[in-house]
Amino acid sequence: MYVSPLFPLLAFLNAYAGSVLALACAGRLRTRGLRTGWNWLVGGAISLGCGIWGMHFIGMLGYSSGEGRPRFDLALTGVSLVVAVAIVGFGLLVTYLHPHWYTLLAGGIVTGLGISAMHYIGMAAMHLAGTVSYTPRTVTLSVAIAVVTATAALGTALASLGTWATVGAGGLMAISISTMHYTGMMAVTVSPNDQVVVRGVEGPSLIVPLFLCFSLELLMVGFAVVTTPLLPEDDFGAASAGHAFSRGFGR
Repeated sequence: MYVSPLFPLLAFLNAYAGSVLALACAGRLRTRGLRTGWNWLVGGAISLGCGIWGMHFIGMLGYSSGEGRPRFDLALTGVSLVVAVAIVGFGLLVTYLHPHWYTLLAGGIVTGLGISAMHYIGMAAMHLAGTVSYTPRTVTLSVAIAVVTATAALGTALASLGTWATVGAGGLMAISISTMHYTGMMAVTVSPNDQVVVRGVEGPSLIVPLFLCFSLELLMVGFAVVTTPLLPEDDFGAASAGHAFSRGFGR
C-alpha cells in the first residue's frame, strides 16, 4: 500500500521529465547521426534511465507493507540504475538510428525490457521483515504493458520530431513506466517471517541523493536541449525521417 498520494505523483512527474528530455535528445541523435550525435544518445540514455529509476524509488518511499517500511541494498540499487541507463540507451539507438517499423518494434521491446529489468532489480534491492513472492501472471502482464506502451511512445515521438510530439510522447513513456511499476507491485505478496534480517538503508536517507542527482541531471540535459534547438537543416532531416518511417509501415 502507498501511505500518501504525494509520492506516486512526484514519481510520475520525475518519469515525465526524464522521458521528455530523453526523447528530445533522441530526436537530435536522429538528425545528426551517431558519429556527431553520440553525446545526445548518452544524454537520452541517462535521462530516461534516471527517469525510470527515480520513478521507482520515489514511489517506493511512500510504500509500506504490513511488515513496515522497506530498506534498500545500496549495491543492487546502483546496479538497477546502471542496467536501466544501458538497456534503454540501446533501445533508443536501435529505434532512432535507422527508423523503420521493425527497428521501432525492436527498440520498443528493448526499452520495455529495460524498464522491467530496472523495476525487478530494484525490487530485489528491497528488504522487508517478511518473505516477498510474486504472481507470475501479473509479472508477465507488467512486462507486456511496458513493451507495448514504450513502443507506442517511441512510435509517437518518431513520427514527428517536433516539440509537441515529443511532449506528448514523453507523457506516454511516463505512463508506460508508471503503469508497469504499479502492475508489478500488484504481483507482490509479503508474508510475515520473523527470521528475516532486514538490512540496508532506510528509504528517507535516499531522498537527498535522489534530489541532487536528478536535479543536476535534468538541469544539465535540459540546458543542452534548450540551447541546441532543431536547426532548419535538422527540420528537413526530421521530416525525411518521419516520412521514411511512415513509408516503412506500408512495406
